Amino acid sequence: MHPQLQAWHDGFLAARADARALAGDLDAAAFNRPPAPGRWSVGQCLAHLNTVGGLLLPRLEAVVARLRIEGRTGPPPYRLG
Repeated sequence: MHPQLQAWHDGFLAARADARALAGDLDAAAFNRPPAPGRWSVGQCLAHLNTVGGLLLPRLEAVVARLRIEGRTGPPPYRLG
């Protein structure tokens, strides 16, 4: 795997580990309790990230598949644009 892609992959794994470390020891009440009025709980934050990721991932996969079919690929390094 290209080092840039490996770094992104490792970053996703680290984010998952961070989320587990953050929420792993919380009971259900603490997981769902916001820290202050108008703030999101740990559970709400993680649910939001999962929801958004679940909505975006199929779109990203479709674009990547289309670009591959069209032959519109290139070598790393990759950048957002």
